Amino acid sequence: MNIYIRKFLLIFFVVIFFISAPIVLGYALGYRFDFQNKRVTRIGIIYLESRPKGATIFLNGKKIKEKTPTTIKRLFPKTYWVRIEKEGFHPWEKHLIVLPNQNTLVSGIILFPQDLQSKKLENFQNIKFVVFSPSGKYLAIGFTNNKIALREINDNKNEIIDLNESLNQRRDLVSMTWANYDENILFVALKNKGGTSVLAYKIKEKKWLSFPEYINNFSQINSHPQNANLFYLNKGGEIVLWNINTGSSKILFKNAKKFLVTKSNIFVIQNDNGEKSRLLKTNLLGQNKEIVSQDFPSGDSEFFAYNDNAVIINEKTAYLVKEKSLQKILDNINGIVWSNDANKFLLYNDHELWIYFLDRNPYDNQNPELILSSTTEIKYPHWQKDNNYIFVLHQDVLKSLELDGRNHRNIYDLISLNQNQYDYFLTKDNEILHFKKEQEEIALYITRNYIEKDLF
Repeated sequence: MNIYIRKFLLIFFVVIFFISAPIVLGYALGYRFDFQNKRVTRIGIIYLESRPKGATIFLNGKKIKEKTPTTIKRLFPKTYWVRIEKEGFHPWEKHLIVLPNQNTLVSGIILFPQDLQSKKLENFQNIKFVVFSPSGKYLAIGFTNNKIALREINDNKNEIIDLNESLNQRRDLVSMTWANYDENILFVALKNKGGTSVLAYKIKEKKWLSFPEYINNFSQINSHPQNANLFYLNKGGEIVLWNINTGSSKILFKNAKKFLVTKSNIFVIQNDNGEKSRLLKTNLLGQNKEIVSQDFPSGDSEFFAYNDNAVIINEKTAYLVKEKSLQKILDNINGIVWSNDANKFLLYNDHELWIYFLDRNPYDNQNPELILSSTTEIKYPHWQKDNNYIFVLHQDVLKSLELDGRNHRNIYDLISLNQNQYDYFLTKDNEILHFKKEQEEIALYITRNYIEKDLF
């Protein structure tokens, strides 16, 4: 090989190197040539995860070989129509935008069964109240004959408490509520000739806890979030901290209309007989008082809290409680439902369902976001335990609404319930408990595992 050939080969391979090196490097960095748009661009990927897994995936109408969970690679930046199917389940579908060198993540997809069936557990007559405990472990049913049935859901047995016999006197059942931080305590409001009084029933110990006469006839009660022996009571505008072990009590506030106990704070609406009230915040012992709002509107107010976050509805206007101020959110609101992660909450009235995200910019025009509007009544909104779906009773059908509203929000009809439906509860084991009226009786039904346990 003479010197001219060697020079030619050297120049040739140098040219090839300088041509191929950028191509190889670009390929390694995710660049591809888009023949459709005749340009070089970076590719992206889509990650899909569903429960149950093993679902079939369609990309722009074409079935691909991968099943969930999977990563679909080498996708040019554009919008893709993705559909996920599995036999016996409602399909999931959505437009997903793929961006250059980015992962479009879609996790938490739930494929709901198409044929959910309820099983009747028991019939009840003369029901007055139905109250689920915070986690759904217990169910308390109050009857017109002044009896209470306590039921541990997974045990399928009822403990019947006859109020007249156990308390040795005639008292009428007024209301029942569970302690906000202790599922072992059920508060029962009773009425006799002397007025209304509240007793506490300890589930595990199976005994009544009576409040002393000097703090009886209170209008509001909350348990301490960290000490099961402490209770907060509103007695005639005085917020009293009572110790059930020692019997001692301490007045924390006067002229109080309502109060709320969160994980580490007490919020109190205080009124000194003026047109305006003020909202105070203290620690759990009533110390270190701070004024959140000096000019709080008068009128009826209701607190809704999760951990240390709180929302107040005053005359159907919802306010978010900030560090030292109130932020108005929406008018014409009936109630609030906090998510399990305490990062968002639902606001609802008879015909609209909204969601507010705490981590969004407060000036975001899409916060709160309207997720359902209807001319017919929307009832009983609940969160799915992973906060990816919302359940509502609408037009006598229990529906699930997907939280992810990118381009398209999936809404599924899960199970038909009659117009005499009472409230329902979603347990931690993915069971739906619900009541419905059947002639003169109320029947308790359970829909087992709308998501199988082993899929978590």
